[in-house]
Amino acid sequence: MEEGGSKTNMLLCYFAGACFSTGWWIWIDAVTYSATILDKTITFGIWSPGFVSTIALILVNLVPRSALDRQLAWGWDSGSEVARARAFLFFAFTVAFGGIISSVWIAIVNWFTNSDAETAFPGIALILQSGFIFL
Repeated sequence: MEEGGSKTNMLLCYFAGACFSTGWWIWIDAVTYSATILDKTITFGIWSPGFVSTIALILVNLVPRSALDRQLAWGWDSGSEVARARAFLFFAFTVAFGGIISSVWIAIVNWFTNSDAETAFPGIALILQSGFIFL
């Protein structure tokens, strides 16, 4: 691998870590704001999209890139490793999109359409958290 490629990979790793930590920081800030300023607690179920997105991030990173680079041959025996890696990656992205969709759904139900909600900041933070983790 050439030197420029490894620098790019290193910078992308730093960017991914910054996005992950920014997502969790925004969400923890919203939970703290909700508990201290609004005097409302956020239940465990509302935290679940962040956990699902984090698990999806781990699942995506479990698949080695070398397992995806090979050409898929027809037949279960000859390309089974590539097929299994791609199927697992598809499952991981499905979980990731499930985290994003659930965060939007929870935000709409609890903050965007709820007339009792004083502010939509926790809902926006929940969506931003899942989005930043997905990046």
